[in-house]
Amino acid sequence: MSNFEASIFVNTSFLDCNFEGANFKNGELIGTSLNFSSLQNANLANINAKKASFSYGNLTNTIMRDGNFKDADFTNAILDNVDWQGANLENAKFDLGMFEKIRKTFEVIY
Repeated sequence: MSNFEASIFVNTSFLDCNFEGANFKNGELIGTSLNFSSLQNANLANINAKKASFSYGNLTNTIMRDGNFKDADFTNAILDNVDWQGANLENAKFDLGMFEKIRKTFEVIY
């Protein structure tokens, strides 16, 4: 398990990486690409991931609580059992119908 708590990554590319169980809590992933990466069981609570891309990633069981995901890209990502409570999803991109499902289950900013 990797610990990146409070770490800052800006415009960084992590293509096809394994971050399963990693802790990014209270950090920044601004403009960062995590495409095709696995973040299963990771903690991204209270993170600033504005304009980050998680396309084709696996975010199963990931904690995204109170994070800023404004303008982030989640297209083609696996988003099973993600905790979105309090997250800012303003202008975030999702597959058809996914945002509506999230909005019905969690209190999010949009």
